[in-house]
Order: sequence, then C-alpha cells, then structure tokens
Amino acid sequence: MLGPSESLSGYLLLSRLECRAVRREGSMTETKSASDKGLIDQELLAILCCPETKQEVSLAESSLITDLNSRVEKGELKNKAGQAVGEKLDGGLVRADKKILYPIRESIPVMLIEEGIPIEGLG
Repeated sequence: MLGPSESLSGYLLLSRLECRAVRREGSMTETKSASDKGLIDQELLAILCCPETKQEVSLAESSLITDLNSRVEKGELKNKAGQAVGEKLDGGLVRADKKILYPIRESIPVMLIEEGIPIEGLG
C-alpha cells in the first residue's frame, strides 16, 4: 500500500522505470490479434512488464485468446485470485516464462497480479 505521503503517479513512474531496467531492448516481436481492441500501442508495450516478477510481456497469439475465450464461455477459466473470468478477452500479454497472461480489454492491459490468468498446462 502507498503511504499517506506517496502519490500513485510516483508509484506508477517508479514501476515503469523498474520495468525498463530489467527489459532487454530489441527482444520483442509484434503479434497482431484478431481484434483491434486486443492491440496496444507499441510504446506502451515497451515499458510494460509483469508486476509480480518484472519479466517481459508480449502480445498473445490470437489462437491462445480464442482458446481462453472458449474456456470463459464454459466457466472454466480462473484468474490468480481464484475467481472465474466472466468477461471475454480482447487480447492478452503473456509473461516471458509463458505461465501467466494479463488480459487486454478495450486496448487497456490489466496489469494486476490477481487478474493474471495462469496459462501453463492449458492445452
């Protein structure tokens, strides 16, 4: 939690700087999803990282999003908090170790640890 003298904007800036410090330049590949709502600005993608591990994130393949959305419809998909994902994904950001996907909804990445979706072992 932020203390009374700390600002949210300062915290977000620090998080972005931490992400930049661990990010290797030139290692990202651009992948387009089926929906424009699942795309995010490349400059934004360049500064984003996993909020838990600080690993790089990359855009999820559209086939993965289709599979996850099928699981959402069936009520089979849960996030890290153990809650069922009730809303279809427009896209996603996959952590470098391919274990967690952070949802993108209406071109906005949801980079909250508890909203991350475990994808390791889905098949």
